[in-house]
Order: sequence, then structure tokens, then C-alpha cells
Amino acid sequence: MRSKSIKIISGLQILDLRLNSSYIPYMASRSKILYWTPRVIYIATVAFISLFALDAFDSTFNTWHQIRNFIMHMIPSFALIAFLIYVWRKELTGGSILIFLGLALSVLVFRHNFRMNHSVFKSLLPVFLLTLPFFITGILFIIDYFHRRKRRNILH
Repeated sequence: MRSKSIKIISGLQILDLRLNSSYIPYMASRSKILYWTPRVIYIATVAFISLFALDAFDSTFNTWHQIRNFIMHMIPSFALIAFLIYVWRKELTGGSILIFLGLALSVLVFRHNFRMNHSVFKSLLPVFLLTLPFFITGILFIIDYFHRRKRRNILH
């Protein structure tokens, strides 16, 4: 394997790094995957939760009542979108909050469903569908934070 000499200009500093040429594309593609995966999963989760707001449309109510109900049902989705804007820049704290949110909601969703149907299996399915994506996304945001921090320290 040949190594190339790459010059990186950072302010007034010029660093001469010797990197394996086959490692550079792998590092870039891995960084992109780690960057975009938690964001795409989070957006998909918000879209899934937003689908539940569609039950606000009922033919027995007038149009303004349906719109009001739809907006009320969309409040959790609006809050999650606002939180996405925060997490997009603050991966470590946002990821930690998402992990806590996933764990706390898991307990609440499980208890609620267990009281309704008295079945552990039927109670776990909504937990996996609704709260597991938050937990996984939080872990991926934290992994992305440490990966980008490590990469910045290597390059500087």
C-alpha cells in the first residue's frame, strides 16, 4: 500500500499527514453514514408518530373542528421537530436526552398497554414501535459526536 502526503491548511498552520490512500474514502463514507443515520431514523420516527394525527379527520365534524383537532394531535410532532433542530447541533446532550426519553416512554407505554390487555407480548410491541427508535437514535447521536470529535483531534 502506498501512502500519500496530504497537506491540510488550517489557519496559518500547514500539517503534513501521511495517510493510507485507501483509508481516506472509508473514513469519509463512514462519517457520512454516522452523521445521517440517526437523523434519518429520527425524521422517520417523527413521520410515523405524525400518522396518528390523521385520526382527527372525521366526517361527523365540520372542517374547522377537524383542522383544530389535527393541529392538537400534531403538537407532539411539532415538539419532536423542534427538538431535532437542537439535537442536530448538540449531539451529545441531545442524544443523552433521547436515551432518557426512550427509556422513560418505554415504561409509560408498557404500563399503559399492560393495563389495557394484560399481555406482556402485546404490551412490548408498542414499546418497540414507539420508543425503541428514540433510544437507538440517541445512541447513534452520541456515537456520531465522539466519532467526529476523534476525527477532529486526528486532523488537528
